[in-house]
Amino acid sequence: MSKPIETAIALWGDRHLPISIVAEQAKALAASGVVDGVLIADQLVNFIPKQLWTVENTPAAKLLKDPDSHSDAFALAAYLAAVAPQLHIALSTDSVRRGPSEVIQYLLTMANITQGRVCLQIGGGEVKQTQPYGYNRAQGLSRLGDLLKAYRALVDAKGAPIDYEGKFWSFKQATLGGAMNYAPEIWGLGGGPKLLDYVTSYADGIGTTCPPVYGTVAEFAAARAEILGMVKAKGRDVSKFRVGVWFAVMLVEDEQQLERVLQNKLIKWFAGVMGRVTPGDWSKVGLESPVPLDWNYFQH
Repeated sequence: MSKPIETAIALWGDRHLPISIVAEQAKALAASGVVDGVLIADQLVNFIPKQLWTVENTPAAKLLKDPDSHSDAFALAAYLAAVAPQLHIALSTDSVRRGPSEVIQYLLTMANITQGRVCLQIGGGEVKQTQPYGYNRAQGLSRLGDLLKAYRALVDAKGAPIDYEGKFWSFKQATLGGAMNYAPEIWGLGGGPKLLDYVTSYADGIGTTCPPVYGTVAEFAAARAEILGMVKAKGRDVSKFRVGVWFAVMLVEDEQQLERVLQNKLIKWFAGVMGRVTPGDWSKVGLESPVPLDWNYFQH
């Protein structure tokens, strides 16, 4: 039987604010009765250019002197699991900045802390998260393959030592022990043939974005059917493979407020840069791309 639909809202753990502020937000979401969990994104810096971080564009700039003072997502997720234990925890990161054994041990630990209410979503990385800090983003997809293969081998071995020869990582009689009180979940983030091959072979699910990747319900439905078909063709249980969608949402009181905020330079930046992952997709809805056709936010 397929698992039910779950919802999560992203929380921004900015270090300018006391951590108790984030805790109160998590408790409020847990008490709402309409949200299943929270999403914590592993970001070293934000998507927002500092030139746009002004009081004119966002009142938050009065309190937060910059948009880049993120908390460590791994520590924050464990903290929120303690202060609001009924929440599901979704945590997104990349495959470049941490080794497979550490990532898998963390996931197993969080599964134990949350009694299985955790999902780790992993992509190939973004240049803003890697290049300034000495990491090579170009290795992201291969490292994701190594991580997912090692994850599946370790979990399926149930504590028995394994050997694994990957492109960047090799395991020799490696084990993380057999204790697994609750099943973990690791998803891929993104698309493309190679990533989909890795994810449908070894991961527990996949996350994508609408409308940045799939601009219509029909496009998403077709992609979902294709992905689940790949899972089935590999002899895996389709009912256990999960598909998640990231939606960007802007809430307004009325049409007048909507018209006003659409003129905001910060909103224009997000819409133009992240409205479509592939710039050429703007033409599908009759719009000219606001960025060059060979440009995208995660590589440039």
